[in-house]
Amino acid sequence: MHGMINGMIANYEPAYQAQWEDLSETYRHAMMQGIVGFELLVTRLEGKYKLSQNRSQIDQHQVAQALGQSTNPHAAEIGQAMRANLPE
Repeated sequence: MHGMINGMIANYEPAYQAQWEDLSETYRHAMMQGIVGFELLVTRLEGKYKLSQNRSQIDQHQVAQALGQSTNPHAAEIGQAMRANLPE
C-alpha cells in the first residue's frame, strides 16, 4: 500500500511529496488505515463536449467573449471553441 500511495503522489501530486514526508510516521500510519487502494480496468470511456450549452445564449456569448479576451492561451482557445459552437 505504501508503494501505491508513494507512486500516486509522485505521479499526480508531486508538489505534495515533501508535505507527505514531513508528516509523522504515526500520523501517516493512521491515515493509511483509512485508505483503501484499488485499481480499475477501464473498458469504456465516454466524454462530453460541454461548453455552457445549458446556459442562455446571452450567457454563452458573454462567457465566450470573456474567455476569448483572456491572456491565458488555454482560456482563449476555449473561448474560440465556444464561439464556433454558438448559434448565430
